[in-house]
Amino acid sequence: MGTLKGSKETTYMQWLRIYRRKNLLKALLFMSPFLVLFALFSVTPIIQGIMLSMYRTIVWKDVYVGLRNYIDLFTNDEVFRITVMNTLRYAGFSALSIVSALFIGWILNTLIIKPLSIKKLSNHQY
Repeated sequence: MGTLKGSKETTYMQWLRIYRRKNLLKALLFMSPFLVLFALFSVTPIIQGIMLSMYRTIVWKDVYVGLRNYIDLFTNDEVFRITVMNTLRYAGFSALSIVSALFIGWILNTLIIKPLSIKKLSNHQY
């Protein structure tokens, strides 16, 4: 069943809507310094870097080359390929070392060292 206009539920819903709107305004007001600084120091340099990568700099003048730098990077640059492969290898071995360390810790905790013996060691009085 619907509510009649002017009933207590309708006025409560209106009050709740106004309350939420005020809270949203307060939240945005509190977040605004962070958002401004984030845009200033994070987003702006990224955009400037992308714009700068579209130019080829020759001593005093910049020549607009568009995506040519990226095309050369992905098709002709052997050093870039080696660098990407080294980075992927490093990331893979880092993840593998974390997983193996967790596995060795789990093995030591459950199978080799009994939890009771660790408790005995921790209660040792000097």
